[in-house]
Amino acid sequence: MKIISIETSGSVCSVCLSIDKNVVAEYSILKSFEHDRLLALLVQRILDDFQMTVADMDAVAVSSGPGSFTGLRIGAAFAKALCFDNNPRLIAVPTLSAMALSAADFSENYQDICCATSSHKDFVYFQKFDKNGYPINDIIFDTINSVIEFCSDNSLLCGNGFSRIGKKSLFCNGISSTIINKLAVNLFETNSFISSKDFVPMYVQEFVPRSNEK
Repeated sequence: MKIISIETSGSVCSVCLSIDKNVVAEYSILKSFEHDRLLALLVQRILDDFQMTVADMDAVAVSSGPGSFTGLRIGAAFAKALCFDNNPRLIAVPTLSAMALSAADFSENYQDICCATSSHKDFVYFQKFDKNGYPINDIIFDTINSVIEFCSDNSLLCGNGFSRIGKKSLFCNGISSTIINKLAVNLFETNSFISSKDFVPMYVQEFVPRSNEK
């Protein structure tokens, strides 16, 4: 099982390669607004380092959102191009679910897991999971102060959304492709693939172009 996993939903542009469930290489760059320039370079680098081509991959996994509209669009378009005609297969990985699954390794002493990723201003995308990483509610789009009411004093906080109110959290600087890969392996084993022609990222909120006018 060979999977290339891509994460572009936040500030981190990240690509990893896993072989038989083990991540053998990861390249991540924390630099905003550079995903369109960096993503193809990172994928080509990781393939060259292992003397492989896209045709050698069994699947390409990509973070499907929620997250940055532009970042998700770049990752989705590139992953769909790699999986043209469904060879290799495409795996769409819900970003908050991937975060929660990785956080479950640290949740033993917590009641549940609360994941929030920043949108704009003080708005976040939020979802609560049980301590094993299974979703409790649908994704919420709201202000971080409203969202925090859903979390208890014994919730494990994850994601960069909580940093705006000074709360400590796991993955406060964003997530990497290894986190996407962990859930991607599970989805691969359950044949949870999606047609590259049909895949659309989970934007949650409709995109509204910003105006420079004051």
